[in-house]
Amino acid sequence: MMHLKEHDLLAPHTPPNLPEIKSNFRDPDDPPHWIGMEAWAAAVCFNTAEAARLGLPKRDLLVQFLGSRFRGRITMPDPSSSGTGYFHVSAWIQLFREEEAWRFMDRLHANIATYEHSGTNPAGTPRQASSRSGSP
Repeated sequence: MMHLKEHDLLAPHTPPNLPEIKSNFRDPDDPPHWIGMEAWAAAVCFNTAEAARLGLPKRDLLVQFLGSRFRGRITMPDPSSSGTGYFHVSAWIQLFREEEAWRFMDRLHANIATYEHSGTNPAGTPRQASSRSGSP
């Protein structure tokens, strides 16, 4: 939306409920040129029972999964075939900026057991059909 605004392809509009819309879901200009209609969230699931069985420490930050103790213990949706996986890659690029995001993903890739072709497989239950090659 910011790109469209920058190229004068959006007209400003003030909806009647503008005061009810949080500032991070709208253009900061008054009147705003765009207002978010949806918000997406992603989660990283940590299987505490499996981690306890394997003697792995609980982790609170995503970067803590880069350690060698997690080699072959992580599954994630394949960004080339799963919208959820693509969403994660996109979010990491936005959070870390592109260069650091790719460094992060290269290091995470070393610990990935499988890339699931759908985001629907339960966490911690890798399937044999997927492989590490080619993603991200």
